Amino acid sequence: MAIDKKLQTYLSLLMQQVFGYHHELDKVALIFALDPTHTTIRLRCNKYSEEISEDRFQKLAEYVLNKESEWLIDTEIEPLKKGFARILVMYGFKVTYDGKWHVEPRFEPQRLEEQKIETKTLLKDFGFKEIQEDLDSAEDHYLKGNSAQSLIMSRKALEDLFASMAMRIGVDRSNFLDSLNSKSAKELIKEIYAYGCKGHELSIPEWEAVFGYHLIVSSIYFILLIFKNR
Repeated sequence: MAIDKKLQTYLSLLMQQVFGYHHELDKVALIFALDPTHTTIRLRCNKYSEEISEDRFQKLAEYVLNKESEWLIDTEIEPLKKGFARILVMYGFKVTYDGKWHVEPRFEPQRLEEQKIETKTLLKDFGFKEIQEDLDSAEDHYLKGNSAQSLIMSRKALEDLFASMAMRIGVDRSNFLDSLNSKSAKELIKEIYAYGCKGHELSIPEWEAVFGYHLIVSSIYFILLIFKNR
């Protein structure tokens, strides 16, 4: 499981807020067998977030989330930890809190991230800039804790794809899914699109926003691949 560079950067940023002293990072170096060389707090955090082995990344993330800061008060550090927890979920990890943070892989983050990148490339190739902007907005709303709005924007991305692709191939928007030539695929994508309607509720659990986001990215990727190969 390759860890995305951006996720490593987010971990480093949180570490820089949690760890204010070298003796704290010395413990991290001992626990996770990392380089104990003293440079600066920032450089050590960057180095550790990048050098931690892939199979132990979630353990370091869990350790950092559960570490009490010696130099920041709870009201300052807790929102940062909650933000990082949301980021971990977006990247495919299961994160729970029962008085203590628990981090574990839920599904393959590497493949999800690869699919996001491939989808972004295909959208660029097709010239569908607005659809990528919808997906970026969905992710941004999620990271800010706006789960319902995140799902709404995910659904809008799929809706905009229907309209843009229908115009591209010269069919009516309402009949676009019929052009997939696969009844099972058409019905499944209809259900995924309908699931996105949950975003219109006043509030939804975070996991539903993440679930819907990845389902919709997969649907968009599937549709783009079909029309790329035609």
